[in-house]
Amino acid sequence: MIEKRISTIPTRLQTVACIFLLLAAVSVAPAADKGEKPSKKVPLLVIVNQGARIGPVLEGEPVRHTVRLANHGTAPLEIVRMRIWKGSRVIHADRKIVPGAEGGVELELKTLGAGPRPLRGVTLLTNENKPNVHRIAVDLRVTPQIQTTPDRVDVSGVVGCQMRGEIRIHGNLELPLQLSTPESDLPPDIAYDYKPAGAPGEYCLTVQSRRETAGVVRGRIRFRTNYPKKPFLTVPVMARSLPAVQVVPKRIDFGTVTKREPATRSEAPNSRQEGDNPKANVFVRLNQEGSLTIEKAEVTDLPDGFEIRVNSIESGRLYRADITARIDRLSAKEYSAVLKIRTDHPLHPELRVPVILTVKESFRKEN
Repeated sequence: MIEKRISTIPTRLQTVACIFLLLAAVSVAPAADKGEKPSKKVPLLVIVNQGARIGPVLEGEPVRHTVRLANHGTAPLEIVRMRIWKGSRVIHADRKIVPGAEGGVELELKTLGAGPRPLRGVTLLTNENKPNVHRIAVDLRVTPQIQTTPDRVDVSGVVGCQMRGEIRIHGNLELPLQLSTPESDLPPDIAYDYKPAGAPGEYCLTVQSRRETAGVVRGRIRFRTNYPKKPFLTVPVMARSLPAVQVVPKRIDFGTVTKREPATRSEAPNSRQEGDNPKANVFVRLNQEGSLTIEKAEVTDLPDGFEIRVNSIESGRLYRADITARIDRLSAKEYSAVLKIRTDHPLHPELRVPVILTVKESFRKEN
């Protein structure tokens, strides 16, 4: 009996061991499953015809363009919001695209009054992970109904001399262009004229002036046309008259400068490093035919307080005056002086440039 019980002990031990091994296998399997994170499904927008170019098209009627979209992700793609650019309008948009499919956004693009390279397009906000904002620009080329070459009249010259500028105007429709009843906001000393030139529908606009003062004048000339969708044509005009001898800048302001105390007792009280002295530049240019010579340049009120060196940039035409304020030679106060530049020009024998400078004493605390 005892021998029989003893013989059954190994069998029971084997059974218990098998049960433990089975439980361990069952408990390990879920742990292994938990360690493997399932891949997250995400959408991915791809613009199939990115950078599409349209045209050139004739100005007038709007044109349509479809932006082709594809979802290369593993989850549905959604267009959450759209921002329409100026001159653009959305006709239709596929706001949800399933994985592996394509969709699109159909746009209507305005061409009238848009210029040759208008900025058109749409911005999409999607449900993707960042970046999820897509700016989609359309390269639209427009041929204007009325072409001006160049796009404005520039008139420039020297005071007291005749100045002249012109542009060409022509229509791009089958109907020849006709201009009439011009209006202008230009001053009386700026005259203009237009007349047919070349093929039917082509014109030459000429602007002339003889201004007696230097400066810039901006204005416009407006015509009536025979084009129904472009009943008016406005041409910008800029007239720029320069002095025979030009000085830039017209004023020198050194600002406020503090006198530096000597760093050591052995240093001279009025000694100053070269980099501590403020500097400025003045350019003198001849804007007419001929040659110019600068004979002398100085700050007459304070000749010892400023050092001036004149350099020729373009012989007989352009000069640069380098001006250095010698703070060690100036007292602490406000200065208002004049830089005088003497030349051999009969109309401009002396050029005057105001000079402003404030010098302050340093307040150095002694230990």
